Amino acid sequence: MLKKCCREVLVVDTCVVITLANLGILHFLNNLANKCNTCIIAPQGVVEELQRGKSCIDLHTLLVSIRAPSTQSQALISRVDIPRSLGRGEREVIALTFELVKQNCNAFVVTDDKKARSAANKLNLQFTGSIGIIERLKKCRVIDKNNAINLIARLLQTSHRMDPKTISFAINKIQSQ
Repeated sequence: MLKKCCREVLVVDTCVVITLANLGILHFLNNLANKCNTCIIAPQGVVEELQRGKSCIDLHTLLVSIRAPSTQSQALISRVDIPRSLGRGEREVIALTFELVKQNCNAFVVTDDKKARSAANKLNLQFTGSIGIIERLKKCRVIDKNNAINLIARLLQTSHRMDPKTISFAINKIQSQ
């Protein structure tokens, strides 16, 4: 069970971890956890995907909890129409978020993968991605407005999953704040 003091719980997927690392802001997850009362969790499947990819990203050095979803959550999720193309990391992110929501946590699937977002949506789970993390960093004053805009603009160079229209919308949103 999570500590009750977390305002929200972000269950991060491999693609977002890699994107944040490529932007040079992965370490800001610690600031987000401290300043915004946010719990950040990575399922064991995400940790293993990072290791298999020979990534030098070590989530253990951040304020990120490593957790596996319960077998009951995994069994329930396996009965839902989730694309078989989703990897272990995405499936565990969805299962763990589902489990946390059932425990009355304000939990989010954090992924940039369209199929994973669609699966989360089918389960009525809240979801966000790299842009949402950057927006939270700005909101919690970990980064300023100009830095947030610059980071979002750089997403097109660091992630193949980003739609230029989505990037433009996010930049306009932050500029208007």
